Amino acid sequence: LFADANITGCENTGIVNAGQKRAAAGIIAEGRGKITVLSCKNSGAIKAFAGDENYNLNCNAAGIFAKNKALFDGDSRVEMSGITFDDNILTINNCINTGDVKSSFNMGGILAQSDAGIIEVTNCESKNCKIYDTGVADKGGIIGVTYSKNVKVSNCRVDNIDLKRTSDLR
Repeated sequence: LFADANITGCENTGIVNAGQKRAAAGIIAEGRGKITVLSCKNSGAIKAFAGDENYNLNCNAAGIFAKNKALFDGDSRVEMSGITFDDNILTINNCINTGDVKSSFNMGGILAQSDAGIIEVTNCESKNCKIYDTGVADKGGIIGVTYSKNVKVSNCRVDNIDLKRTSDLR
């Protein structure tokens, strides 16, 4: 997904297994730009793995959104073609994850990783699931990791989440 996008009312109940060294999510595996995700649900099991490696930077996994990158890689926040770093806005509202999330890198019940200029996660819930990794990963019930200086998380709830490091993601 690359552009301004609005994703509303989607639901995943199936198993999502990413190919080797790929991101996986119940709703969006990877996206860039101004993205809004509203009232989406995941109850399916999500898995991203690195194959023979203990970890791989591309193996992000989440119940709703795995990997949200800014339009520009690196630390450049200069205006290019009229688009600035802060034009990359991620909004996730009223989403629920109850599916297990397993990965060999960053993972979250709602969002695994984002470096958007502005991140807002509101009224989301992650409950009754396992969030497991194999090594050097950041993980959380709502968000795994962000690299943004402008993050707002409000009215979110985590309930009955098992966060664990394991040697086996099967």
